[in-house]
Order: sequence, then structure tokens, then C-alpha cells
Amino acid sequence: MHSLLAVSSKNIALRMDVVRKLDRARRPGESYSDVIARQLEEPPSLTDLIRYLRAHPESGPDDLTPQLREIRREANRSYEARRRRLEKMR
Repeated sequence: MHSLLAVSSKNIALRMDVVRKLDRARRPGESYSDVIARQLEEPPSLTDLIRYLRAHPESGPDDLTPQLREIRREANRSYEARRRRLEKMR
């Protein structure tokens, strides 16, 4: 039995400077759609991170607050880096 995967697509026009930026951001095997989707991903929310930490208690309660602060700092750095990359693409 064969199954077909229907993928919808849309042609868009991009300036050449944007195409060059996409080319630089592409990882091996990635399409332009993959690059754009990766750039638009939302960082995990603090609530998601707290749920994860509660489900995976690898540290005691005394270590939880510093861990959350570091996770939040890292999430903010990641978000800001993506935001700057997207602004450069405009």
C-alpha cells in the first residue's frame, strides 16, 4: 500500500540580499522553509521550563531558583539572538 504526503506550498518573491542571508543561515540538508521555520520558533515559556524541571527533579529545592534564573537568561539570550537575526533579514 502506498501513501501520498500532500504538502502545500506557496511561491514568494525574495530580494537577493534576503536570499544570501538565508543561504548563510542554512544548515546542511535544510530547505529555505526549514531555515525560516527555525528562525520563527518561539522559545519555550517559563511555565514550560518549570513543568520540565518538576518532571525531572535532578536537583534539590535549594538549587531550583538559580537553575530557573539561568534557564530564563538563556531563553532570553536565544530569543534576542533570533530577533536580531530576523531584523537583519528585513
